Amino acid sequence: MMENSLACIVCGNAACEPLFRNLQRSRFSIARCPGCGLEFLAPQPDREEIAKIYSADYFTSWDMNRVENEITARMKRLTFARRLRELERFAASGPILDVGTATGFFLDEAMAEGRFEPYGIELSEYAGAIARGKFGAERIHIGTIETAPFPPGFFSAVTMSDLIEHVGDPAGALARVHRLLKPGGIAMIVTPDTASISRRSMGRRWTQFKIEHLFYFSPATMRRMAASCGFQVLSVRRARKAMTLKYLRDQFQVYRHPVLTPLSRGLGWMLKPWEDRPFSIAMGEMLVFLQKSAAHGFPSEQSGSPSTTPCQLRNGIPT
Repeated sequence: MMENSLACIVCGNAACEPLFRNLQRSRFSIARCPGCGLEFLAPQPDREEIAKIYSADYFTSWDMNRVENEITARMKRLTFARRLRELERFAASGPILDVGTATGFFLDEAMAEGRFEPYGIELSEYAGAIARGKFGAERIHIGTIETAPFPPGFFSAVTMSDLIEHVGDPAGALARVHRLLKPGGIAMIVTPDTASISRRSMGRRWTQFKIEHLFYFSPATMRRMAASCGFQVLSVRRARKAMTLKYLRDQFQVYRHPVLTPLSRGLGWMLKPWEDRPFSIAMGEMLVFLQKSAAHGFPSEQSGSPSTTPCQLRNGIPT
């Protein structure tokens, strides 16, 4: 048994073993649950380590500190316009909450489309301030979903793109999403997929294995966790996003890979005239749509008492 490792948050199995040790030459390993197959970082980083991870330098590879970069903005908006079209298959209109909204690219698309009323949650004060400048302080909460002041049952849709893998208690966060949604409301999640071709082919070199990614789901483990939190799974499919060669090259300079880093650098020189041209690519992630049952409500939602859901009782990580 790995020292200081966690019991599985999905099935509760306490016999999780290390799968890959010394991730990125750190003290962290990737553990795997033998019961359900969930993979996760072990031991989990403490608050000081998390603060170091999310320093100002963290945003370098995402161009978050270069809001004037119109090429990056266009690339992200193409991705989120696609996601919005996919979401509209299940949710037609109403208030929408983007958790981990960054500077608000997804909400830009939602507002431009006209059917949704944009709201967001962002942990970064830097990015959150930019989003507030676009949508108003009353619509953007700087903090976490647990501290957000939005009322239960308010939103028609809640989106979490590239977020749930960063959360120390993903089951608790999903339970909170359930509480914020109207009956019949839709949750959209994008997260790395351990059943993807890239994960199976790259092993420990999978580019999604990062110290800031705490949990790694497959479609099966995501379905199991979602069901325990009161959701019906509507769809699980491969996620695609817009990308440019320059953006890929910049990321692989920060998240170095023995093959992809030099390959992206070489392609960058060879294809420099086209390095800023966006293209669609699958990056080993899944796109999940969940629905809150119209008949389902946890006791805390019905009574107005503090939120303690069956999901949190079974799966919550002790703090």
